[in-house]
Order: sequence, then C-alpha cells, then structure tokens
Amino acid sequence: MSVPVLGKFSLLVDRIEKYNHLIMKMLLGCMLLFMSTGVFAQGCPVTFKEVRSRKFVDQTYNLQVKWMNTANKKIVGTSFKAIFINSVGDEYYFEGAYVSTTKLRRGESAENKWYDADELRLGGNGRAVVYPTQVQYEDGTTWENPGRECVSPLG
Repeated sequence: MSVPVLGKFSLLVDRIEKYNHLIMKMLLGCMLLFMSTGVFAQGCPVTFKEVRSRKFVDQTYNLQVKWMNTANKKIVGTSFKAIFINSVGDEYYFEGAYVSTTKLRRGESAENKWYDADELRLGGNGRAVVYPTQVQYEDGTTWENPGRECVSPLG
C-alpha cells in the first residue's frame, strides 16, 4: 500500500521540480527585461540630504530640497514631486512638478528652493516628502521613476 503512495509522491516531486525550473526561467527573463530598461540596473540616481517645507520662510520659498547625484552620469535636469502634510496629518499631493536645472556630477550636491501657494493654503506645518519623477542626463538619456521610488525622509 505504501509503494503506490511513494510512487505518486515521486511523480509530484518531479512535476514540482519541472514547474520550479519553468518559474525560475520566467523570473530570470523578467529580471533581464527590467534590467535592460534601466529600472533595476541603475537604481535611484539621487539621494536626499534634507527636505524642508515651511510656511512663509523668509517670504521667498516654502520648499527646500538638498539632494545629491548618485548616478554614474552627469545630471542636467531633474523633476521632483512633493507630498505635503498639513498640521492635522492630511496629505496633499502636489499635481505639478518642481524642476531643477542644476547640473551635477556624481557625488555633487545641490540645494533648490521653490514657492508653492497651495502648500500654504493647506496649512503646511513644515513636513513633506519628495521623490524624483525624471532625471535628464548630459548624454541625452533619461531615468524615469516607475512609481514613488526613491522617496526622501520625512522633512
């Protein structure tokens, strides 16, 4: 009685190994596809040192971002999105983009400041997160954020 059960079990193990092999081949193919698009191959091209969102700071700006180029190429343009958090914790997703034309080599840092009246209207309390949406390189290539990757620490 135990021989047929072991035989069925052996067939089951063989099928699982066959399907595992197929699944691994499909996963490897997907990884290679993503790597060829640069999504995984490059990683995040910027890191954030500091993000500040403040109400009427010196009357000229209310979003300050200090960031650094971590890519192996010279950056010539970057667009960022910001999520502001008001005094009761509600999030406001700014629909526009904050654009920087600062040119940075790998390891160089920049500080950009912008004014956003909508953040003030919502009663921003100095808290925001920022993430890059697109990075333009000197060689003409572009990195595009596949979602909300590379988010700054809460500032």
